[in-house]
Amino acid sequence: MKTGIIVIFILSIVSILNAQEPDTIKYKVLPPDEFIKEFNDNADAIIIDLRHSKDFLKAHIPGAFNLHFPLIREEYFGGPDAVAIDKSLFMYCYVGVSSKKAAAMFYDNGYRNIFSLEGGFNRWKSRKMPVERRKKKN
Repeated sequence: MKTGIIVIFILSIVSILNAQEPDTIKYKVLPPDEFIKEFNDNADAIIIDLRHSKDFLKAHIPGAFNLHFPLIREEYFGGPDAVAIDKSLFMYCYVGVSSKKAAAMFYDNGYRNIFSLEGGFNRWKSRKMPVERRKKKN
């Protein structure tokens, strides 16, 4: 009888653990050099800058478009302005925290090929990776 209860308990724990997908399965976190290589290898890739628009306008990764993280809402997914679900998404924020949250949010809404920049834009700049800057007015 005790053996049966233990087996049921173990099977219950295993099924609970299998039902929860860890974030590392939902998206990949890549350092800057791998992030740009993977982006360049994906013809359907989109880079999303999750920082505030004023910071995006100062400097951003070339080709990125801005979608400020706090503005992402459930109604964004599937709406007329939504990113196509079959695209590869490469996202970054300031230090890599919000991009992981956004990556999980996109995954939960059906997106599957998602990458987050390890260390965010701060690490990108510190590694002297390419940056697009706003041209100053004369």
